[in-house]
Amino acid sequence: MKRLFHDTMVLIIVFTSVSLFSGCALTTRMMVDMSSPVVDQMNDSFNKTCDIQIIRESMPFTVAGLSGLIDISPKNRSFLLNGAHGYFAYAFSFVEDTDEARASRLYLKSRDYGMRILFKNEAPFILDKPLAEFERQVKRIRKKDVPALFWTTLSWLSYIRLNLSNVRVFLDVPKAESMIRRLIELDGTYYFGSPYLAMACFYADQPEISGGNPAKAKEYFEKAIEISNGKFLMHHLFFAKYYAVRKQDKVLYMNLLTHIMDTPGDILPDHCAVTAVCKLKAEQLMDHVDDYF
Repeated sequence: MKRLFHDTMVLIIVFTSVSLFSGCALTTRMMVDMSSPVVDQMNDSFNKTCDIQIIRESMPFTVAGLSGLIDISPKNRSFLLNGAHGYFAYAFSFVEDTDEARASRLYLKSRDYGMRILFKNEAPFILDKPLAEFERQVKRIRKKDVPALFWTTLSWLSYIRLNLSNVRVFLDVPKAESMIRRLIELDGTYYFGSPYLAMACFYADQPEISGGNPAKAKEYFEKAIEISNGKFLMHHLFFAKYYAVRKQDKVLYMNLLTHIMDTPGDILPDHCAVTAVCKLKAEQLMDHVDDYF
């Protein structure tokens, strides 16, 4: 992980230097684009990191580096996808619990990076489209874009969850819902069944007036857990935080969090960072059980 951080900073320094001294934006962008496989590999390496402190300390530099690369090459699919993933992960893991306003800005950045992959030149205008036109555009998204659709949707849902008191945000709920449904249509098993997790959170977190349905939420949480064979702990974390709290089911809440805390940290070696974050958040939720029940 230390090597990952070092390589990230070296890349940023090199590409920034080229940008300043080459005098040719096209050459700079071409050189930056050549690093796409390296950035993808660094993301894979980051996901394998189990040390929560290293994850916490390195993520701000990692996402800042990705933003720098995107500024140089705004249409690079690899940079945009890693940026969408990175900003969501950073906001959720280390910002949301203490600063919702800042987390909201980070979630929007993640969403907008993903939108640029999904809708290309239409991205700046897509959110202003009427619902029917927006849904037609969403229907055009293909399976190859599932990763971008996933991080875009998850970030947008997170932003909505933190800003439901804003009327404009509330009106965007049906559009976000259409993206979840398209995600499940294309590949509900993606990322250990996480499209079903997204739908579960939608049903658990929304008020009934905008489509909330705790019974359906429970069904989708259980579906996601089944697909992941109980190994992807994010499903259990969200099940506890959004469904168990809403239903005031303290026993379920405690069982889910205990499962997370008792699960070996390397249960998914290629996704150790997610497991580490879930364990940290489970401990925090356990410490605040009296605040929720």
